[in-house]
Amino acid sequence: MQYMKYSKSLLLIMMILPWFTVPLLGKDTFKRFYPASLFISFIVAIVHFIAKKRKWWWWYETLHPKVS
Repeated sequence: MQYMKYSKSLLLIMMILPWFTVPLLGKDTFKRFYPASLFISFIVAIVHFIAKKRKWWWWYETLHPKVS
């Protein structure tokens, strides 16, 4: 596949691009959903820690060795 040649840049774009939508949310909406987003981020971090320890999944391409 041709786009696999640009996989690191594609991963970087997919990681940064959603953050450009935060200013479009508005202050009230951001404050409303902030606690839920922190909670789900905490749950995902726990699942990621467990999955990495038990080797449930792995990545073939990473941006940096310390960033999964």
